[in-house]
Amino acid sequence: MSERKEKPAFIGVDWGTSSFRAWLFAPSGTVLEDVQGPWGISQIRMTPFRQILLEAVGNWLRQYPVLPIIMCGMIGSAQGWHEAGYLTGTVGVGELAAGAVKVADPELEMYIIPGIKGRSADDYNDVMRGEETLLAGRLGRGQEDKAIFCLPGTHSKWISVEKGRVERLTTFMTGELFHLMKGQSILAPLIDSDSDVRLTSPIFADGLALAASPSGLLHQLFSIRAGVLTERFARGDVLTLLSAVLVGNECKHVDIAGKPAAGLPVTLMTSGQLGDVYQQAFQLLNIDYQVMDATTAAQAGLYAIFLQLPDA
Repeated sequence: MSERKEKPAFIGVDWGTSSFRAWLFAPSGTVLEDVQGPWGISQIRMTPFRQILLEAVGNWLRQYPVLPIIMCGMIGSAQGWHEAGYLTGTVGVGELAAGAVKVADPELEMYIIPGIKGRSADDYNDVMRGEETLLAGRLGRGQEDKAIFCLPGTHSKWISVEKGRVERLTTFMTGELFHLMKGQSILAPLIDSDSDVRLTSPIFADGLALAASPSGLLHQLFSIRAGVLTERFARGDVLTLLSAVLVGNECKHVDIAGKPAAGLPVTLMTSGQLGDVYQQAFQLLNIDYQVMDATTAAQAGLYAIFLQLPDA
């Protein structure tokens, strides 16, 4: 928590499936205070969303009762507080701000940022919710004519941006498949209980090489099992191989995902251990990249949208 030096302008909330983060913003965009907890929309069960919000940020509202609250993430899904649909077409910060849905409440001024519905690089429908806010800070600055972003997660997003607008978005179920294979597949009994993903092990590079082979993901996953049964790999290698095979398959589609120009670095928006996995994969696969902290990106995006919010 940082020392408060400016009068607050608004409260920004990133409210996802499994987590809740809120920040008290100054007019300059500086974060004055923050609060976070395990109050994702799938975790709070029967507790009303309004009650959770007031318990989390009530102290700020008691001091500054007229502060607008801007929320993003799964709180705007059909399972959330108030559904904020998907914007279509090429979308920039202005459209996100104009499309924010105002939540009816007798006391609080609240807005939920919509998601984006677009076309993937192979021209299928695709959607994102929450990631658009992480991008908004960069979109609002209009720095790049063209850029590509990778946002790892349960459903990893690769997003192409041109002239400050989202052009393409492509989703990979990498994180979800990792957890399913780890916990419910034929590989699960082979995994040592104390094993972890070892990024510096040669086994991680072996997994990336397997992912690059023409055999396809379905065969590659079974090859992990076969490798253990034939003693090519040890049980302690399974998680490392699984992670590398899945992330490697995602990364080999970097061009399909919409890389707009040769030699343009991928901006990796992430933090924590998952970010380390992708950085190691990018390095071994010679993918040029730069890193932007996901929390910093979320804060910058909420502030960029606040500046263009019509009613705030």
